[in-house]
Amino acid sequence: MMKRTTAAAILSAMPMMLWAMGDQPDPDGLLDIEGTLQQGTECPLIVTESGTAFALSMGDRKWEPGQRVRVHGSLVEMSICMEGEGTIGVSDIDPL
Repeated sequence: MMKRTTAAAILSAMPMMLWAMGDQPDPDGLLDIEGTLQQGTECPLIVTESGTAFALSMGDRKWEPGQRVRVHGSLVEMSICMEGEGTIGVSDIDPL
């Protein structure tokens, strides 16, 4: 029970953390984040200029470490990715 409460607390705090970073979700819960792609342990990561990292659930999209991108997607509740402040389910990714 404690694990569920902790996970729920983290997920509910996530929009506030993003808003504080300047990446406020739109009314549909989607967000845009700019940063640099890095190789994570299980999943690629996007690291913002402030150093905040999010794991990316990108499916079979091709990507290059060091590439600067803008990611459009939403936070997912469950993921195999074990790094960053959470995992973003990527709906679109654009090079900068």
